[in-house]
Amino acid sequence: MFETKEGAPARYLLSDFVRSVHHFLSVIITGGYEQLPDIRQRTGLRLDDGAIELAQKALWEFDQQEQLERALNAVESASDDDLELHGLTGAQLQFKLTAVQIRERRFLRFPVFGTLRRLIQAMDHVLDSVLDAVGASGALKELKDIVFDVTEDDRHP
Repeated sequence: MFETKEGAPARYLLSDFVRSVHHFLSVIITGGYEQLPDIRQRTGLRLDDGAIELAQKALWEFDQQEQLERALNAVESASDDDLELHGLTGAQLQFKLTAVQIRERRFLRFPVFGTLRRLIQAMDHVLDSVLDAVGASGALKELKDIVFDVTEDDRHP
């Protein structure tokens, strides 16, 4: 899901990352686990029963308000200086995105709450930098944070 393409322009990589965060949340919220094979069965991870419907409505609202498109437009219009000041170019960006990839691979190999938490923390570091650099709304980050807050591990209640 999270990929780096060496030599790709920073804005392309950042836009792809933002889309991947949105996709990841969509999979978790809608239960589209075909993207993450047998994740619930293998991990016991799930959204709290009382939060599923509201999370789905929140995602729908997020999409209706075109929040993803707004964030992507902000990435496209960000100045080179702002991207550089937040370490979102060159090797610094590659390093950050590679850290997310490493955490994603570990989560898919060992899908437990701890590896999910570390994946989300790695996503946070990059997402915080992106949002600060481009001056975009934090709606995607907030949605991600709340989804994580209501995710439960059936094996460790």
